[in-house]
Amino acid sequence: MSEVGLGIRSIDEIQISAKLKIRIYLSKEEYSFDSIEGIGKIIWRTAHREQDWKGYRYGMYLLQMPLDSRDRLIYSQASGRGGLLLRKEAFGWAD
Repeated sequence: MSEVGLGIRSIDEIQISAKLKIRIYLSKEEYSFDSIEGIGKIIWRTAHREQDWKGYRYGMYLLQMPLDSRDRLIYSQASGRGGLLLRKEAFGWAD
């Protein structure tokens, strides 16, 4: 994950160029989370298979992100907190 994009894995097939609303949960402290939100666009997809899992890997370009979310992302990367939790509910179609 970076300020301009992120890689994700999913069992669901998502069309290239689909715009999605995202919410990403970052570990804040031992038992709490912070989140960042934005809108991203799928720019590439590959089929992916592991031992007990098959699905897709995606590259997402971040189109929009509120300044406070971007600040939390930068702080998270700089502090090495980077614990990242993505949930299926975190993705939705953008208008």
